[in-house]
Amino acid sequence: MAKARIPSAMIDLSDGLSSDLGHLMERSGLGAEIDAARIPLSAPLRRAALQMGVDSIEYALNGGEDYELLFRSRNGNSRSSSR
Repeated sequence: MAKARIPSAMIDLSDGLSSDLGHLMERSGLGAEIDAARIPLSAPLRRAALQMGVDSIEYALNGGEDYELLFRSRNGNSRSSSR
């Protein structure tokens, strides 16, 4: 992605998607909208959320220590990356 110059800003999701997205948007002066229906939820996450009595989407948005990167791309760079 870096070689293709797709991201213009990037952050790891150690504080959870909602918090880290806020950090990224604050630093870039932009806003964002999350389509919760498109957040991938694994079966283990769904089971853990059910056992803890929390909503799996809320858990995905506010949980932390995910080994994922969140990045901002310029308009026109809407390709998906799963690496």
